[in-house]
Amino acid sequence: MKTLAIRVAKKRLMRLAWERAGLKADNLEQLFDGAVQPALVSSSKLNSFEMFTALKATQAGRAAKPGDRAPHDIVVEKMDTGMPPGPIVGDLNSVGIPC
Repeated sequence: MKTLAIRVAKKRLMRLAWERAGLKADNLEQLFDGAVQPALVSSSKLNSFEMFTALKATQAGRAAKPGDRAPHDIVVEKMDTGMPPGPIVGDLNSVGIPC
């Protein structure tokens, strides 16, 4: 079985290691700017195409955070929720969902 390792480190630890290796801090900051969560992906048994395929197959979303924008329209179909009318209706109306 082929294996893929994903290592995630704190930015502070990555900066320390980068500095101790004698590399320019500006280069690391440019890498951080392009990363959502800095991570190292490595494998001694997979080539780059196999790694990409393995990562793509396990790709998952994350919970929305305040200020996030959906990449596509979100449609909620009208149906019975199983909940009686009450405070939930007010909550939904307060965020712009008519009930």
